[in-house]
Amino acid sequence: MVKAFKISKSSSFLHHTILNFIVITCFTTSTFGQSDSDTPKTSLGEELFYERCGYCHGVRHPRIFTKEEWISITDSMFELTAVDEEEKEIILNYLMKNAFDADY
Repeated sequence: MVKAFKISKSSSFLHHTILNFIVITCFTTSTFGQSDSDTPKTSLGEELFYERCGYCHGVRHPRIFTKEEWISITDSMFELTAVDEEEKEIILNYLMKNAFDADY
């Protein structure tokens, strides 16, 4: 015989209270004291890279490959996409600035 677990009103209230506490704590600790100017901004190149390249497959962090490797990868991948020349240049510039061998 299987006994069903019954949540009492006090137990349900406790779970609900704990869940609210966790959600509120996570939200306030991640945003407390930050203005819009404090939050990191993504560049257009980064946005295009994750949006266009991530449309068909997962993307790798730019630091995983060298500049030369990114040039080779993007040459072959851009042929398969409808990314225009301006976007290609913006994406490639982003990758060059963030490649493994980029100067920081």
